[in-house]
Amino acid sequence: MAATLGDVIREIQLTAAAVPPLLVRAWTFDTYAQLLTGSRWGWQRQQVTVRPAAARVLASITLTPGSATVASTALFLAADVGKQLWVGAGDPLLTIQAVASTSSLTLASAYTGTRTTVLLAEVIEAYYQPPAGFQQFLSMTDLVHHQPIPTDLSLEEVRLWDPGRQISGQPRALIAHQALVPSTGGAARVAYEYWPRNTTGGTYEVWYLAGPQTSSLNEETALPGVLEDRAFVIKDGVLARCAAYPGTAQQKNPYFNLALSQQHATAFAVGRKDLAIVDDDQYPSQVVSHIDWSYVRRGMGSDAAYQFSDASAGSPGGGSWGGWYY
Repeated sequence: MAATLGDVIREIQLTAAAVPPLLVRAWTFDTYAQLLTGSRWGWQRQQVTVRPAAARVLASITLTPGSATVASTALFLAADVGKQLWVGAGDPLLTIQAVASTSSLTLASAYTGTRTTVLLAEVIEAYYQPPAGFQQFLSMTDLVHHQPIPTDLSLEEVRLWDPGRQISGQPRALIAHQALVPSTGGAARVAYEYWPRNTTGGTYEVWYLAGPQTSSLNEETALPGVLEDRAFVIKDGVLARCAAYPGTAQQKNPYFNLALSQQHATAFAVGRKDLAIVDDDQYPSQVVSHIDWSYVRRGMGSDAAYQFSDASAGSPGGGSWGGWYY
């Protein structure tokens, strides 16, 4: 049976019996979370396949400035919830919050533009929202075109290349956008914008690190990876706190010893480094820049970038990404 946080708690309570059980429990969970957030542990790696749908063109929709309600002639689908409406250049993406019927939907916020009737609007999946517990990307791959997708470009860079967000087609990057409430509910999480605007759909393999879900920790939480047979590292971290706890006026802590606390703290630091070495042997990892984006800066500098961001300037790609990728 795998070791659990409960096993660690019970052993610490035997060693430092005068420390209140609730403190031991809280310090154990905190030390475990501290370990997980301090390094890129192999056991935190998760993989998910993402399949955004291609854009769906709506023949005509009706908007009301200042209202969150959008109407159509039976063009909406229940599956549109959480997706975005693209109504044209100069207007932001409109997130669909609810679909009341095939002829009426509600936006996440009131429409602030001036359009009323829009021909050829698009329903798109503009954002990718990682699963709960997401900590950071490791890689993202376009499985259809066999290309890596960079996830480390800034929103400011993309605004220089495509300030009007008029480029559309096959996504080439994910850009950190803002925290959004998932369509399934729950707490807001960061969402990443596909760029260019995703109208083609696709299939993407995403590898990421899952962070510790400290709110859901309990005594049954199993120790993962190299921690399974090295629970003593967590014990040293917790015992360092126990030895620094003097107790109360009514009940002194016999385990209180600042020199001993320092010994445990040193052992915890050494054990943490040793864990990282063993983990790296099992899951070799390093940060790699997969793509040289200098060609983008060259290919979309000055007039070229202007042409792409202003349809009236005669974009060689027709307002889409065209053949500029390679």
